[in-house]
Amino acid sequence: DQEAWGRYMAKDVVADVDARYRTVADLAHRAIGGVSMGAHGAVQLALNYPDTFSIVGAHSLVLRRFDTAPSYFGSQSDWSKRDPMQLVVAKPAMAKRLRLWIDIGKDDPWAKLAEQFNGELDTLGITHQWHEWSGDHSASYWCHHLADYLHYYDTAFALENGAGFGGAVRLS
Repeated sequence: DQEAWGRYMAKDVVADVDARYRTVADLAHRAIGGVSMGAHGAVQLALNYPDTFSIVGAHSLVLRRFDTAPSYFGSQSDWSKRDPMQLVVAKPAMAKRLRLWIDIGKDDPWAKLAEQFNGELDTLGITHQWHEWSGDHSASYWCHHLADYLHYYDTAFALENGAGFGGAVRLS
């Protein structure tokens, strides 16, 4: 059940992390990010659970059209509830309150649909960061940009809360 999975991720996992670790348990201190299909999940969870996440990172965002999706994605109705493209159109006010980062490699096979999503966000007046870099849909692309991702999250927390983690991100 796809709705149960979404609730599990946005509610149960978040509650478990809050119970186990020292967190600041509020919207301004919650980010969700993902790579590839996880980026799709991160965007749709942020839009479907607007009281849980305020910062979103979508790295190598994978988007599909319903007519090209495998049958395990469910019916058109199920699809519409989780398709980031349809969700931003249906919930622009929710999308506008998110700090949203999207990046894609120029040679990524999913780049065209990610570019369309970027255009839709622009059309709707939804502020976001868009990065299109050299590279494809691979671990080497993601590893190359890991410091960029961490810097984004630090900066987003700083803007959201008045203070980030306060340092340069260095990976070696």
